[in-house]
Amino acid sequence: MTKLPCMAAILAAALLTQPVQGQSGGSLSPEAQANLVTRLWTDTCAAHFSGPAQIRSFAASRLFQKNPPYAQDLLKGQAGTVWDVSLGPHAQNSLVLFDDGKCQVLGRRAKSMVINEVFEKVLQGINAPGLSVQKIVDKEIDLKGVKLRQLAYFVSRTNADQGWVFASTTSDSDKASIQATLTTARGSKP
Repeated sequence: MTKLPCMAAILAAALLTQPVQGQSGGSLSPEAQANLVTRLWTDTCAAHFSGPAQIRSFAASRLFQKNPPYAQDLLKGQAGTVWDVSLGPHAQNSLVLFDDGKCQVLGRRAKSMVINEVFEKVLQGINAPGLSVQKIVDKEIDLKGVKLRQLAYFVSRTNADQGWVFASTTSDSDKASIQATLTTARGSKP
């Protein structure tokens, strides 16, 4: 199980250190790129957080490039699959599904405000009997001169200690190699 402080540190480090195909910001606006990232996240990690097979099926049905040359850089020694979901130079995005079920969507360039609005709307919109949705992180940090915003929610059955952590790490800084990372992973209640 992923513990929250550990996950936050991993996400912050990942945001700054991941190489992503190409170096340009893309020809789509940051807002349009953010919309692509959030759509990919809602269609994969958010919709199928407990069903990795459905995420694999989704990626295959869209003919996303499986395990592109930079896949090992994103996996960092962990077992999993990376799909390149880029639109050439227009938008550079990746979908990562780790063998432990953790799912990530990464966007090289994406307007953080758009990402965070959609992320919070989706999580705050979960309203089902017997489910608990708790905001567990909402903070801004400065990591080596790059301002990051971290949001995280813990979703579980009411009064359960185990559930799912939904996390968003974003930045509008041009120094960030990845401006948006949306993650869903099994976790323990903080």
